[in-house]
Amino acid sequence: MSSITIDSNLHTGSLHQLMLTEIQSCKSAVLHWSCSAGHLVVHFLPILANGKPVSPWKLDEHSHTHFYQTPCCLCPFLDGSATYKRSKIGWVQFLAQTQTGDIYSDGKYVAACAEQRCGYFGMII
Repeated sequence: MSSITIDSNLHTGSLHQLMLTEIQSCKSAVLHWSCSAGHLVVHFLPILANGKPVSPWKLDEHSHTHFYQTPCCLCPFLDGSATYKRSKIGWVQFLAQTQTGDIYSDGKYVAACAEQRCGYFGMII
């Protein structure tokens, strides 16, 4: 999935909620707001010279040393702005339980709104 089509007659709050749902339910890609396109698009991880993607824990560092932007949150959509807003990459840890009842710790890398304003929260694949 590379983008979603949104009915322009929907209220901004409804559009915002629809996009949050789409971002959080997408398991095959990281979706983010494209200021130039004006809708959600797939965010592609940068590829190193060896053909492998940059590791999630190195994305923030990579964005400071290369021409790479972390996913854009939904703040520009809410503000009616065409200015990119950087998301923060981080590790979310959680406890899970196996079918046998054993509890273990697991986690995922996520991209989240750096200002904690728009609710953007996408899993890094």
